[in-house]
Amino acid sequence: LGLNLTQPLETYFERNKGALAAYGPSIEHKNYDWAINSNDRLPGWNFLQFSKPPIPGVNFGMTEREPSGKNSSDEVKTKRFALMYHPNTARTFLGALIVTADPAHRKAFEAISAARPQGDRSYLADGTFVQWVKPGSDLAKNFSDKKFPLQAFVVGVSSMEKFQAAAKPEGSIDFNRKKAAHIKLVPESWDILAVELNTAEDLLPLGP
Repeated sequence: LGLNLTQPLETYFERNKGALAAYGPSIEHKNYDWAINSNDRLPGWNFLQFSKPPIPGVNFGMTEREPSGKNSSDEVKTKRFALMYHPNTARTFLGALIVTADPAHRKAFEAISAARPQGDRSYLADGTFVQWVKPGSDLAKNFSDKKFPLQAFVVGVSSMEKFQAAAKPEGSIDFNRKKAAHIKLVPESWDILAVELNTAEDLLPLGP
């Protein structure tokens, strides 16, 4: 579960040392043009990783993309992919589902990410969410074969009809009083839930 930072990662790290210390944080830098020059400290990615995951079984980290002042290979790829259109009409990432009975996992996530609690969700600054699901609940039963707590990602689609035709989901499930198409993947991976955008609006937070 990777989060993108919009502030310098080193600044974030210094401000949050206390909250991060228990999880064994470390920072790694990699130049955008690492294949050409990996010795000098040039613009690139900064990664914050944890040797002791805040949520056991979930690979969690943060990434900062530094401005380069030029079209590095990474930035060119990012711009190109942002314009891609897929026939299944999936276009918006809404959130993730984590199944856990331990409230400390949510507390740790919110402390590290500054996510805002609202009901059974933690909302990030961009409006995406982590929904905390209780084991044994009706929603959790849809993912009973999963081996790890991060059990599904939720995406918004422009047309459920086109999504179903292209992605061929196994079926649909009840998700927060809505119908969501359900793509089941292997137990070692997470599933995908797709919600049509005219109903996905009901899943977003109300105000800042």
